[in-house]
Amino acid sequence: MIPDATKWFFIRHGKLDIAEGVIPPPEARLVGLTIEQRTSLRDKIHALIPDYDSALWLCSTLPRSWESRLILGAPTPRQLSDFNEQDFGDWHGRSHNDIARTNPAASKDFWRDPVNGVPPGGESFAAMVQRVQQRIIFLNKQNLGYKSIIMIGHSGTIRAAVALSQGLAIPNLLSDLNRHIDHWSVTELNFAPDLD
Repeated sequence: MIPDATKWFFIRHGKLDIAEGVIPPPEARLVGLTIEQRTSLRDKIHALIPDYDSALWLCSTLPRSWESRLILGAPTPRQLSDFNEQDFGDWHGRSHNDIARTNPAASKDFWRDPVNGVPPGGESFAAMVQRVQQRIIFLNKQNLGYKSIIMIGHSGTIRAAVALSQGLAIPNLLSDLNRHIDHWSVTELNFAPDLD
């Protein structure tokens, strides 16, 4: 443990009610859960986070993040768009196979460099990583009174946080891009007050 570090807990939102392989549109909603499933999930995550009720809670502005918070019965979080998932622009709601078939040139350009490639009307993975990391650094310095900060987010935003904790520079993000983050998983990271 880093002295005076703030514990960050990153919870990935629940499974989405969309077809496999489709890039989730911003309005994507979660798969429904039974009362028993919700209770079990709440108990499991509560047990993993010691300061569950006294932590600073954050979430993205995408509905799936807020919906996950409701399922967990968590305190009302601050919603921050900097923690939104990578913006895939015109590709939201479409599968990669469909994009490759209907727009092969744009698909090839993107996959040639998936860290820096920009989908039409969207943003690159590198740009998303920068905005997420800048917000973590700012909040880490601003909220030193909290022992823990809990963020309900997305696989991309959690990858950005892990990259920050490992000191990965933008050119080395490809390995981070392939990191698997399960739905409802909890990733714990410690960030020092002088994080830059």
